[in-house]
Amino acid sequence: MEFEKCCLNLGFCFLAAAAAWRDGKERRLPDGFVKALAVLGLAARVWRVLEGSEEGLAVLGEGALGALAGAGIFLLLLLIWPGAFGGGDVKFLAAGGIFLGPAGTAVAFVSGVLLAGGFCVVRRRDSRRHGREEIPFGPFLAAGMGIACWWGEALWRWYVG
Repeated sequence: MEFEKCCLNLGFCFLAAAAAWRDGKERRLPDGFVKALAVLGLAARVWRVLEGSEEGLAVLGEGALGALAGAGIFLLLLLIWPGAFGGGDVKFLAAGGIFLGPAGTAVAFVSGVLLAGGFCVVRRRDSRRHGREEIPFGPFLAAGMGIACWWGEALWRWYVG
């Protein structure tokens, strides 16, 4: 992996982890972190265009599709299950989608849901709690975005075969 891409991935993961930490602590994803993720995603895409490795319109369009995929996934789910996720989660995945693109965004969402589901199963089994308990989804979404950032292309190719 080239040095620049590695640095961008590390920066992306750092911002996502910082946002996740705040969500876990305060139950909200601050707009500052979400905006920083969006700006980093846009900067990474502009970098790829200026580097000349890919066609500009395709690279920028992929970022826009990633943002739309991130927002679209949550908006569809919110139509089915109102209140299931917060608005911060929608903005968080949409901002991450600019960096990840549509395939990476799908990998991030599925990874986050699987991690959150596993957490809920273990937590429920250990605590024997009954009823409904809310958990912050940001930490799981950030972990999913980290997975997609480093291994998203390979996971997507494996899945679509």
